[in-house]
Amino acid sequence: MAVERGWFEDNNARIHTRYGRLICWIIFSAGAEILAKGVCMTRCIDVLIDDNRPKLTYPTELIEVWLNDVQAGVAATEHVSNFGTIGQLTDKHLKTLCKIANATPEQTNIVVGALIGDN
Repeated sequence: MAVERGWFEDNNARIHTRYGRLICWIIFSAGAEILAKGVCMTRCIDVLIDDNRPKLTYPTELIEVWLNDVQAGVAATEHVSNFGTIGQLTDKHLKTLCKIANATPEQTNIVVGALIGDN
C-alpha cells in the first residue's frame, strides 16, 4: 500500500526512535524482493541462481563441535536452492513478467525501475 512520503518520514520513529527509518526500509525492500520473485515464479519465470557451491549445513550437534569442524574444513555441506539477491533479479526476468502480463512499455519501465533501477 502506497503512503505519502511525509507520512513515512514522520512515522518511522514510532518503530524505533533512532533506527526506525532503516528498519522500515529493510522491511519494504525485503517484501518487494520476495513479492517480485514470487510473482515471477508463479508465472514460470526461473529466478534460481546457478550456484553449485556447497553450503555449510546448520549445526545439529553441539555448537562447539560444529565450529571446530568448520574451522578445520571438515564440516558437513549440502547443496541448496539459491534465489539470489534483489540485485540478481535481472531486467530480463522483469521484462519477461511484464510481457506475460501484457504491460505497456511505460508500465514495464516503472516495474523495472522500481525494483532494479533505470534500465
